[in-house]
Amino acid sequence: MARREVLNLTETRPAGLLTPEAARQTAARIRKSLAQEKRELSPQERRESTYDRRYLREKFPNAVVNLKNLHDMGATAGLGTDNGGAPCALFGRYSRELRHYVSAAISEIDTLRVATAVNARILSMEREIGTIENGKLADLVAVDGDPLRDISAIDRVTMVAKGGVFPRS
Repeated sequence: MARREVLNLTETRPAGLLTPEAARQTAARIRKSLAQEKRELSPQERRESTYDRRYLREKFPNAVVNLKNLHDMGATAGLGTDNGGAPCALFGRYSRELRHYVSAAISEIDTLRVATAVNARILSMEREIGTIENGKLADLVAVDGDPLRDISAIDRVTMVAKGGVFPRS
């Protein structure tokens, strides 16, 4: 989703999604980000900006290396952004973030474990979610392809089961 689309959603449909103040702040940051792309930022502006896309692109390769190093050391790192997947995030959209983990030489199975069981553990919800077991909440997706061989299969959702209930054909 492009920043202009996120801005439009933030300005037109934040009720129930964001508090009024969060909607105001999000819209202001996106507007600032859009304005910054039209001109070169001063060094001071770059230091103060969390939405300088050029800066984020420059530091992205280091973030991927650091992610791989953390994973190799056994550190717990969750998957998913804390800003709703807005395109100004370092990784951004969820399925893209899955691909970034794999591009950091983290296996597909480990990436999917991080996205499910590890995230559940981080949230202290491992008894309720994160793995497919009796008694756990079950929201599942079926995809076209094998995400253990090609993580981009996650982009090709063919069915969603909410609460363990599959849709009727």
